[in-house]
Amino acid sequence: MKTTKMLSNVLAAAVLVACGGHQEPENNDEDFNDAISAMSALGSAAAGAMEADEAMTEEQKETIEKIEDNLLNYKVLRATLPDKIEGFEKVDEDGETIKMGAFSISQATKEYKNGDKKLKIELLDYALASTMLNTLKSAGKMEVENDEKYHKSLNMNDNMFGWEEYNFKNKKSNVGLVLNDRLMLNVEVENADPEDALKIVKQLDLEELTELTK
Repeated sequence: MKTTKMLSNVLAAAVLVACGGHQEPENNDEDFNDAISAMSALGSAAAGAMEADEAMTEEQKETIEKIEDNLLNYKVLRATLPDKIEGFEKVDEDGETIKMGAFSISQATKEYKNGDKKLKIELLDYALASTMLNTLKSAGKMEVENDEKYHKSLNMNDNMFGWEEYNFKNKKSNVGLVLNDRLMLNVEVENADPEDALKIVKQLDLEELTELTK
């Protein structure tokens, strides 16, 4: 249930971002708990969709409908992710496409290893990515640091906006970007140094990824 769990977490995260909330994902791999979590996330997503629909302008709704009609298949997304990253070898790949109204989403993942370091790159085509981007932009520049982690906004250029995070306790480095108001890229490195995820992002051909949506 690896892909399904990831997708349900994305849906839940989207609703929480829209509502200004935050929730740490649970690390429980039991099938029963996964199913309950997925049901809960989808229920929250449905409620959030109703609120989001009321708040959207007609232009936003038209943009979402256009993305729904032209949603990129997970195989197309996966083909753009590299099989090799400097120092890392690919060990697994996955993907899935789900069409569910405004929450239509395609996801592709590749996983890599370099000694005790684990790297995961995820690319998503998501109908509500543009509304999430607006939420991030309206929040402006943000930076939070405490004994557990730091989290700060990240602006690569006008078409690439997101965040960078590092967990000191788990040694997990993460960068998330929204590309061209549509694709969502997530890079996560375990057993990492603080800037490892950002270094990986800079090795990717981000311009090629944005071309997928043109």
